[in-house]
Amino acid sequence: MRSKLEESMLETRSMPLENRPRLPHIPLSKRNRTVVRALNPMLVTYLEASRDLCETDSFLFGAALAVWRIIGTKLLMAGRATRQSSAIIHPPHTNLASIMAKFDLFLHEVNTHKPAFILISETHLHSVIDDRYTLFRLDRRERKGGGVAMYVAHDVNNVPVISKVNKIYYNSLVEALWLDIRYGFLDLLLACVYRPPSNVLTSADEILFNTIEKVASKQTVINAGDFNLPYIKWPLDNLTRHDKLCESFVAMYSNSKLNQLVTQITRKRNNAESLLDLRLCNDETLITDIKYIPPIGKSDHLVILASMQIINNDNKVPIKKIFDFYKADYSKINKDLAENFNIIENQVDEMWLSFKNQNIHHLKIV
Repeated sequence: MRSKLEESMLETRSMPLENRPRLPHIPLSKRNRTVVRALNPMLVTYLEASRDLCETDSFLFGAALAVWRIIGTKLLMAGRATRQSSAIIHPPHTNLASIMAKFDLFLHEVNTHKPAFILISETHLHSVIDDRYTLFRLDRRERKGGGVAMYVAHDVNNVPVISKVNKIYYNSLVEALWLDIRYGFLDLLLACVYRPPSNVLTSADEILFNTIEKVASKQTVINAGDFNLPYIKWPLDNLTRHDKLCESFVAMYSNSKLNQLVTQITRKRNNAESLLDLRLCNDETLITDIKYIPPIGKSDHLVILASMQIINNDNKVPIKKIFDFYKADYSKINKDLAENFNIIENQVDEMWLSFKNQNIHHLKIV
């Protein structure tokens, strides 16, 4: 671990800002936290020796780079010479109140926006309906209505999206579908939620709120869905009513350090307007550019479209070699120059190329 830190410090000390690797958000996990805690005492030595703010910045960046290398993640090199790319993923959510009745219009929206993830609450699907896409679904079995579903793209920008159902957080009383998503650097738990309308705190609510709080403390998570909590006003400043349901949700929200990103009304029925569809995320840098699109068909819920900017780690980028001149074998360089090097009566560039090719193998690559 110390050697990784030293290598990263040496590499970044003289590295121009534009050539630094782009470091994404470090996933919240026990292993990663352990790595950071182990490196902290070693980093203190470097910071105490820092001569100015620029050197301090270099040390801090080198430590962050060391963490990523220790946890075993490939990084894209930044800079104009690389073919760095990032994916803008659009995961829309809406409450469709029966997807099959609006399927043609739904397909039109999909073809227009080409999202990677689609989250739908109140699908009204049942087990005999033939799925026409790669679909994850949680249908309501004991009574009509309800249900949640997620469509997941096979790949984005030719980088595969790996997805599977997370059964750890499943509970039969709760209409919440949890998916483990891996794309590039992103390890994400994505949830689609439907909470049936109710003004009282139920056992299902307690399970849902406790699960959301538990998950948010462990990893990057996005919860999207129809929570049917019209009395909680966003941005969260005050409650229009105080009861166990609203207070329980607000306590969960505060304890989990989530960000609720939907700020406009999401449902219009007759003359009533309300914000029912929420998007909860514990990484405020992950989701950007939220848009509100008119309802599909006769649905009274708006479609919420957002962007996630994620760095891909599977792109092939040029590898830049960095030589450590402090560890060069200068005795061999001098010997080679004395025995083999001939001055070329020509251009300076040609003489430099001859010199470099003859001695480059005596240098160590960082």
